[in-house]
Amino acid sequence: MQADYETKSGGKRLRGIVAQNSAGQPLITVITVVFNGAKDLEPTIFSVLNQSYANVEYIVIDGGSTDGTLDLLRKYENSIDYWLSEPDRGVYDAFNKACRLITGEWTVFLGAGDMLYDTGVLALISEAVQVVGVKTEIVYGNVCLTNSANRLVTMRNQPWSQMQGKWWCGRPWLPHHQGVFHRKQILSTETPFDISYRIAADSKLLYSSIKRTQPVSVDVNVAIAPVGGISTNPKYSMAEINEVIRINREFGFTNYHQQLWCYLKCVSKNVIYRLVGDAVTKLCIDKYRWLTGRERIWKE
Repeated sequence: MQADYETKSGGKRLRGIVAQNSAGQPLITVITVVFNGAKDLEPTIFSVLNQSYANVEYIVIDGGSTDGTLDLLRKYENSIDYWLSEPDRGVYDAFNKACRLITGEWTVFLGAGDMLYDTGVLALISEAVQVVGVKTEIVYGNVCLTNSANRLVTMRNQPWSQMQGKWWCGRPWLPHHQGVFHRKQILSTETPFDISYRIAADSKLLYSSIKRTQPVSVDVNVAIAPVGGISTNPKYSMAEINEVIRINREFGFTNYHQQLWCYLKCVSKNVIYRLVGDAVTKLCIDKYRWLTGRERIWKE
């Protein structure tokens, strides 16, 4: 932690108001991590606080923002269960901090700018998690990915029977993270997210769980998430594929044709990015998606 930064915190928990699980209404924890995301954070907060389901715990971990994020957190002081602001070592370090604060039995992670799909999402998830087996660690629903013009690019996540055994982006297909509800037990270690990964630690956690027990899918639209994060930014394409390869080796996944194809695509994006910059690279990606019959990501 930076010596000249004073850790700040707030929320209902500091006033002795601690959310609790109850019979028929499991406590659902929503975690948001943010750094200098004031322009994106408020819609995320709204989508959580406006849920019709009452038994929700909301935790926000800020990386020491200087852009007005703290003003927003203080604005919603009486509604957020707990918020913390201090420098961290990246998003997964912030996730780990949040996991140590979880009270709820099930947890979902929303980034600043992501939103729960509508006001009834958590009520539907509450019903779903109450009927799964005691060994189930992951319950997931659908994620709507939108482009910079707020148009739907694609819907992510399908029933596990359709995803299991298939490959996507150079690795076995996983549920998209914003649609995943994690049982508390898989987040209860000191560092559930491996911070040696900068992009794919959430994938590693999911693979670890799936090796123990199959996830359960529910037909619920959980979140709306804009593309454009690290995992879709061409600037980080090589870092992402290198972490994918590392995960494959760590878990013993083998599909060399798929992995090679994705590696070559990432190399191409990286070369274009270095030669002509961000804007032209995104135009090329959009052109490729259009030629292959998919919605453009970056078009305004």
